[in-house]
Amino acid sequence: MALVHDSRVIVYPNYVNADRTVAQGRRVPRVPGAEDPTAPEIYDVVVTGLKLPAALENKCYPREALLRGRVRVSLRGEDGKPLNPNVPTRTALLRQIAELLPKHPNRLNKPRVQGGLQAEAAAAASAAAAAEDGGSASKSAAGKKKAVAGKKKR
Repeated sequence: MALVHDSRVIVYPNYVNADRTVAQGRRVPRVPGAEDPTAPEIYDVVVTGLKLPAALENKCYPREALLRGRVRVSLRGEDGKPLNPNVPTRTALLRQIAELLPKHPNRLNKPRVQGGLQAEAAAAASAAAAAEDGGSASKSAAGKKKAVAGKKKR
């Protein structure tokens, strides 16, 4: 009895989560990604927005056991041709999902968490500015200590 390979593409929510790093499983750039997407939202986007056959499964993400849900998407028909010409590959599928997720009806009414990517970028910019200001002062203080220590040795 021969095993039949399932040619559907698996999409976990972390693949398009803008809050995750690449090491944590993100596979698209942060800009089109969505904040904390859910498997049912991804399923709705694939079925209604991209018009592709999909199945929602209650499975764990291997890297994060508490994250439940994944979506299996069929990209190609039995003849091997793409079902949606705009989505021929797995990468194109993930990018399309990431672009359509912010427009999902559940996300339009959802209040955005205070902070997010913009606050993170602002915090990083202010930390960099503080490091520049404080860094030069601390270097000069360290230089003074070395100069004083050098005078004592002589």
